[in-house]
Amino acid sequence: MRIRSGADVESILRHIRAGILLLRLHVAPETRYRFEFPFRSEMPRALQTNGNPYLRSMMYEVGLSMPNAARSGSAPPSPSDRHLFSPQYLKPYLAATLVEPRLDAVQPSQWTEVSKDNELMRALLRTYLLNEYQWLPCFQKDDFLDDMVSGSRQYCSPLLVNTVLAFACLGAKKSLPTLQAAILINVLFNMHVMDKIARPYVEQAVAIAHELDLFGSEGWSRDGKGRNSREFTRWCLYFWTRYSEFFIKYPLDDTPYRVNYGDFFKAKCELTMIINHLVGFLFNKEGIKDPRTPERLIKQLPTWYAALPVSMQPRNIVFPSQLKAQVCFETIMRLYYLRYGYGGADSYFTYDLVILSFIAQANLKALPPSSLPPTSPSSTSTLDLDSIRSTLILAAKGLHLQGSSYQLPLTIFHLVQSMRPEDAELMHRYANVKVESKKEVEGRAEHKRS
Repeated sequence: MRIRSGADVESILRHIRAGILLLRLHVAPETRYRFEFPFRSEMPRALQTNGNPYLRSMMYEVGLSMPNAARSGSAPPSPSDRHLFSPQYLKPYLAATLVEPRLDAVQPSQWTEVSKDNELMRALLRTYLLNEYQWLPCFQKDDFLDDMVSGSRQYCSPLLVNTVLAFACLGAKKSLPTLQAAILINVLFNMHVMDKIARPYVEQAVAIAHELDLFGSEGWSRDGKGRNSREFTRWCLYFWTRYSEFFIKYPLDDTPYRVNYGDFFKAKCELTMIINHLVGFLFNKEGIKDPRTPERLIKQLPTWYAALPVSMQPRNIVFPSQLKAQVCFETIMRLYYLRYGYGGADSYFTYDLVILSFIAQANLKALPPSSLPPTSPSSTSTLDLDSIRSTLILAAKGLHLQGSSYQLPLTIFHLVQSMRPEDAELMHRYANVKVESKKEVEGRAEHKRS
């Protein structure tokens, strides 16, 4: 009608295009996507046992038992199943945003000369607190943000806000923020295969802790805010408390959801104490060792497991940090992939991927020669071989993806490729890994030499 009335055709087309774009913006994004294992999509048979509690978790049930109904909408959940469809079990963690009003008030540009873009730096702070901080914290979040807003330098400093300026601040006053920044710098250098540079920072952190009497009576005599930060930092340094809590929101949902960080942090520290005592026994070169110590410590693990709070129990775990503090190693690694994939930068997860890849390689070498090559597609040896290959390919893919963020997993990934030609060919095909160019190989070698 408008064309017949003499309206401009180009103007009408522009309106149509703009209208289509607006309609696209109103389409609800897909929030129930699940990753699929490379090479073999099913969970390995060896993990499908009645005694594996993680196969009864809501993560597994939502991800594998109900994906088609959830996506098509043809079978809406019954009232008894609605808890399975709460956002944390459906929507990816990386899509969540941190609910923290103080971050809206901070002016990061007052703490650094690197950038004046406060919105960008707030987004970076949110990303750090929501991801890396969850597993490897090095400061008490609430005290840090309070001081960042107020301008106080008791629990905040330019060094801590921006570790890029670390080399310009090496002469900084020995304080909690300096200690905390030293821990964070140590993590960053380690993840970029610069452990010789990283080591002095953690040594400096320990020295500052002793100089501040962090482990002495002074730390316990303080009250209020000062005591909270000192206690939290003491535990952070030990792992490498008034608990900070985190609330997040998901797309298309304004409800804030609790991350239960206190439950996780307490469970992680208790587990670390058991592991630390065991490591101390194994590597103690002086003194008399009680041969009963390992058995006594290992018996503490079921006690720790039985005492886990509700949010940390296998049935309810869902957040990445909760998964990393669990047992049943390969099952957890696979649940993590199904739910989140391995593409998001995660410095600690690299170590889990390394262990998984080495376990798979050892299992592959342990297979009897009769299973290589397989006799028939349905034979037991073939199923075992395929399951092990599936695990190796999954681990290699994870290392390759993490290698886009850190040098360490990229280096380990190329070590993992020392395998039989047929396995290497499968890995490149199913993990979608491209062969490096000569220039990329030389650049990686140069980085390691430096």
